[in-house]
Amino acid sequence: MGDEVPDYDVAINIHKGVHGYGIYFAQRGETIFVTKIDEDSEAKRAGVQPGDELCSVQDLDKKLPRQSPGVEFKVNHANYRDALDNVRAMNHVRLTFRSPGFAGFASNE
Repeated sequence: MGDEVPDYDVAINIHKGVHGYGIYFAQRGETIFVTKIDEDSEAKRAGVQPGDELCSVQDLDKKLPRQSPGVEFKVNHANYRDALDNVRAMNHVRLTFRSPGFAGFASNE
């Protein structure tokens, strides 16, 4: 067992509801941030908050992304649109976040 410290402090496994996941994002500079959380969403219950930075995405049904189904992939400014397109097509997803108080939080404001 290594001493590796994850580069995130919040991880959630969430199912898509009738109206999506109830979490909204925007790109600011090089970073992807949560802009809004629906009040009655799994993300809200898990502790995700506006201002948290999206770190990675993983399809827990292991169907996406097409080139590497089920692999966890880091989200960045270059793949942001593709990452969100993949998330919209997923039914059960794992998302990781860095909150503003987390060491290594990237603020580009």
